[in-house]
Amino acid sequence: MLKTGFAIMTALASLAACAHPVGGAPVPAVLASDAELAPLMSELREMTGRANVELGADDPLVTPVVTVLPPPAGPFEGNNPALPTSYGLELRDGACVLVDQNGDLVRTLQDVTCAPYTGEAG
Repeated sequence: MLKTGFAIMTALASLAACAHPVGGAPVPAVLASDAELAPLMSELREMTGRANVELGADDPLVTPVVTVLPPPAGPFEGNNPALPTSYGLELRDGACVLVDQNGDLVRTLQDVTCAPYTGEAG
């Protein structure tokens, strides 16, 4: 019974691997230069509907992660329960995109140029 279950799982994994085209696979990305930070911030302001957006500790010039901090607590709030939101930065079909933690497309970034992430610090 265990061998049959393993064979079925192996067959399903093989079929799933064949279902995704290799050529159009998303590639982790970083911002191509410092000049890309301003257009990214503009996109994030528009996306969140907030006039002020602050990035977390992740540097999108070095790592393929963009973290948006929640707005600061108001004067009558003791603790702010809001959590930061992290997005992945990817190249998809030549476009720089933000994806959520499940890898689903959140937004295609206009006027933002990305470069493939190599895993090396700039």
